Amino acid sequence: MNDTNCKVAPAFTSSAVTVSGNGTYSSGNFIPTTAGTYYWIATYTGDPPNTSGPVSTTCGDTGETSVVNPVTPTLTTTATVSVTVGSPIDDTAHLGGTTTKPNGTPATGTITFSLYGPSNTATCITAIEQSVVNVSGNGDYSASAGALSGTLGSLTPSQLGTYYWIAVYSGDPPNTNGASTACGDSGESSIVTKLPSTIATNQFYYPNDTATVTGTGTFDGKVSFELHKVAGCTDAAAYSAANVALSGTTSGSTASTNNTSYKADATNSGPFYWKVTYSGDSTHFDVTACVESSSVTITDDGSTTSS
Repeated sequence: MNDTNCKVAPAFTSSAVTVSGNGTYSSGNFIPTTAGTYYWIATYTGDPPNTSGPVSTTCGDTGETSVVNPVTPTLTTTATVSVTVGSPIDDTAHLGGTTTKPNGTPATGTITFSLYGPSNTATCITAIEQSVVNVSGNGDYSASAGALSGTLGSLTPSQLGTYYWIAVYSGDPPNTNGASTACGDSGESSIVTKLPSTIATNQFYYPNDTATVTGTGTFDGKVSFELHKVAGCTDAAAYSAANVALSGTTSGSTASTNNTSYKADATNSGPFYWKVTYSGDSTHFDVTACVESSSVTITDDGSTTSS
């Protein structure tokens, strides 16, 4: 009986055990389905006419109780280790060692996941989010599967740092006790880090040229420039600047291009050839040269992503 007064219907009644004189006699095994304290009463019928009866022990007698303890389950957890900001985190509880209800069905109850942080040390005072998950026997249960009820409103923190979890299983009396993890337990923290950034480079330059006109007398002609990609400057000009004025009228005056449109880069690195023409003037002949060439080695090594 699981009753201190032994007034309810007995949980177990043994078969009659045949007695043969003084001795020790056993009830046989009884396997309880409900945790608690059980009280025994043993009744001897007697054996008239020489041995009177019946004679019984009394409910609560010394040595006439059996205690059936509830089981204490195991509860371990595995939280998301690390994510970048904007991604969700989660905690999974691994519940084991429960036992069945008195009616034989799996233990029920709830697991409450509480999320704290961010903080530099394991500090679990005010939860920023909670999730409650219903339990049915041993198994794995995740915070993301439960009903949320915190100020965060999700499992996606917006701040960088370390977050700490606590999981609490309610238990299912009378047969299964509750269980809990502790703040700072191994596997109960999640780190939210910065997003990576990527930088890619693409080198280029604008080819330009300067011509210097020398000789005697006064110069008042113009200089024209053409940029070619074939030696001898026989192809169509890739870039041109016509009738560029000299910087002065004396020998040694210069004229320069101001190219800001035609690029040399990793896919167009030359060689380049400049065709330069001085138009001549009233006292000087015109002159053309295609003797300059240049090339450049440009290597773009792709992109680099932050860790």
